[in-house]
Amino acid sequence: LTSSAGYTLPKIYLGQYCTEGDNRFICIGKSLIVNRDFISFVNVTRQKLILSDCRTFSQELSASRDALKSLKEFLENISSNGTAY
Repeated sequence: LTSSAGYTLPKIYLGQYCTEGDNRFICIGKSLIVNRDFISFVNVTRQKLILSDCRTFSQELSASRDALKSLKEFLENISSNGTAY
């Protein structure tokens, strides 16, 4: 795998990091699996998702409008219910 910045990314098997009931990782569309802790901005119109640790790391990803719209609605629903994900 290669990132948009040209870095070679190691293959990661999520089973190593996920435990029963761990909801940190979310599928977005057909090709993205991201850690929800790093989602900082969702722009449905421009079809962009920005992942960031709010300090040094920032990565912009592309996804379908439908996938990003569903993600945004899901995140807004969680925040309005006060439910931790």
